[in-house]
Amino acid sequence: MKKKNLLLQLCGAMLLVSSAMSAQEYRKITQPNSAFQDVNDNGVAVGFGLMYDWTTKVVTPKESVVYRLRSINNNGDMTAGVTVGAQKVASYKLNGSNSWTSIPLPPNTINSTLYTEGVPYQISENGKYIVGSMGLFDNQLQKDIVIPFIFDTTTGVTSRASNSDFVDGTFLTVNNAGDTAGWIDIPLTSTRRVPTLYSNSGVFKYIKNNSGNLPQVINNEVKAINNNGVAVGQFDNLPFIYDPATDTYTEFANPNPTKYFGGAFSSISEDGTIVGMWYTAGQSNRFATIYHPNLGTTPLDLKAYLESRGVTVQSGGTANNMGPALAISPNGKFIIGFEDGPAVVAYGWIVNIPELVLANNEVEASKLTVNVYPNPVIDDINIDLRTSKAGVAKVELYSLDGKLIKSENKNLSNGINHINVNVAQAAKGTKNLILVINTPEGNRISKKLVIK
Repeated sequence: MKKKNLLLQLCGAMLLVSSAMSAQEYRKITQPNSAFQDVNDNGVAVGFGLMYDWTTKVVTPKESVVYRLRSINNNGDMTAGVTVGAQKVASYKLNGSNSWTSIPLPPNTINSTLYTEGVPYQISENGKYIVGSMGLFDNQLQKDIVIPFIFDTTTGVTSRASNSDFVDGTFLTVNNAGDTAGWIDIPLTSTRRVPTLYSNSGVFKYIKNNSGNLPQVINNEVKAINNNGVAVGQFDNLPFIYDPATDTYTEFANPNPTKYFGGAFSSISEDGTIVGMWYTAGQSNRFATIYHPNLGTTPLDLKAYLESRGVTVQSGGTANNMGPALAISPNGKFIIGFEDGPAVVAYGWIVNIPELVLANNEVEASKLTVNVYPNPVIDDINIDLRTSKAGVAKVELYSLDGKLIKSENKNLSNGINHINVNVAQAAKGTKNLILVINTPEGNRISKKLVIK
């Protein structure tokens, strides 16, 4: 990103407390089929062949009928491919159920003998929607095809998505509203995967870059969306964020083209923390990354980020790397991934980051000054802020686990400004908050607040 995004180191403020540093932890599961694919807020992770519980440290192998586990939500609802004869059937198991339920094919279709696997990539947090891809034979088209599907667990209806451009496609992610995303293969000069949003009302939206262009390389996708609808993924071998609410596309440049061939984002939490990777040619080596605006302007190497906070990372990567970060829990506390190599043999890893950790870069005092008082605070916080540019500042309050609690815009003039923010309602049930101010210049100021 070209936009400057610096943090002011405030005198006397500790943005990293020792307890938060010591609480972070990395674990590797040295078992086959442990390459983790998803994780929930409780630290329960699923790999192709097993489940792992962070709290109990218990590994539970998959059931024999399960081909591959795929996803889990906070309620414990899961999806998987289940072996039924020659088919790998997209299936789900809701919390409390003892058996897997097959997701039915859409109307006017039958099983395909050419494409025999259905993949239920994700179940929504409310357990209502499941999305993925399935191979089938279309009775009307009289051909085998792979389709993106949406299944409603409350109605039992499977819907297929297609339009006039459609060749084939996959849905990889879905939120509680039933908005989904993934990729659609459309014929341009040649077929290529276009990162695509698909609304709960059945509307396709192809994501374009800031030049208004569709991707040029073959493999692109939206890998994840959160409940705010913010999408992350890969576009022309670069990680991107797209916010449909503001139609804002943000792309991150390759920081070292001599080392990395490209990069991708793979998951986003509800507070906007994003994980992904940079990768070498052929993805032979993959370097896990983490990104949040409060950590800086570019994705950070996750291994270096953890080690700088005293966490030992027992990486088996040949390039001193962790492998890809595949998912982050909705609350942003757990990150999972696996080491380099095919997912069926690579070892999985899980990281616990219990508190939002902010960057701590300095802005020259001559260009920006700030005073935040009183602190500790009961009702209102006062902010005296000098800026060199008039415009809108966004003032945000976060809990220490990274949840955005309050956000409001303040109009600032060039010079000294006084801002008043009420924190009483936001502070209910907590003893600490993090104040973040996004200034008109593009700087980001953060301050830990103590609540009386």
